[in-house]
Amino acid sequence: MVDIGDIVKLADIADGQWGQVTVEQAGRVGVPEATLVELEALHLIEPVIDEVVRLRAGGRHSMPRLYAAWLRLAPETLAWERSLPHSGVVSHRSAVRLYRLGDLPGEHPQFTVSPGVVAPDARTRRADLGPGSWQWVDGLPVTTPSRTVLDLVDEPLDITEVQSLIRGFVQNGWATVEDLTADFSSAERRKWAPLLDVLQAEEVHS
Repeated sequence: MVDIGDIVKLADIADGQWGQVTVEQAGRVGVPEATLVELEALHLIEPVIDEVVRLRAGGRHSMPRLYAAWLRLAPETLAWERSLPHSGVVSHRSAVRLYRLGDLPGEHPQFTVSPGVVAPDARTRRADLGPGSWQWVDGLPVTTPSRTVLDLVDEPLDITEVQSLIRGFVQNGWATVEDLTADFSSAERRKWAPLLDVLQAEEVHS
């Protein structure tokens, strides 16, 4: 029989995580996996991805599987206890989706974590993210527009895809041409300056 106290414990965690709880987080507060199975059978929780469930009366993130994959980067650590950006931020193609700028091909959530961090169940890149290279969007830490573009040009993307991406960031108010120009110059990515010139020309004639 389900203990109401277990539900309260799960709700306390889920309240700050868009209704989601990892199996490890549940175990941390004394709720065994068997109880989660029972709660799922009672339709009180539902699976999101492997080892992550959502309380059905809780919140719902606009991209629940991406949020759940982010939780899985540090499955025992609560969202509000994480050391950022060290423990991982959304990046690369997943960042493009989070910014609502399209859906570049890619089956797996992509994150950037600090070197030495072990991150399960996700496609991760290891790099040090300095101040100003990430921000919060829809409750998730994500690389900034300029960092996202700089990450993606090394994939590589087709030149027209990069141009479209930069235009999307500017037109949707996520970045300005001036900010991108400064960031790209400091990153020694001067070969992409012609793309910014195109955007500046379009703004003049719009």
